[in-house]
Amino acid sequence: KQSFIHIDLSVDNNQLVCNVVNSNNHKNEDSGGIGLENIQKRLQLLFGDKYSLKIENTAETYTTTLTIPTSNDTMYSN
Repeated sequence: KQSFIHIDLSVDNNQLVCNVVNSNNHKNEDSGGIGLENIQKRLQLLFGDKYSLKIENTAETYTTTLTIPTSNDTMYSN
């Protein structure tokens, strides 16, 4: 099966929305990595409850939608 990836970036109501859809060929089902957990911790540190990360994993696609504020005054500093 041929692989694909679709990336869409937009700004809506002072929020950056990044939507990524890629083919799910189940090659790394048991990767056991901690990358997603680390990303979520970093987003929490930077944006607190002002971000949204939605992940959907189906038999055909893997979809991730990240929404973050665009204005500097809504970001937390490290």
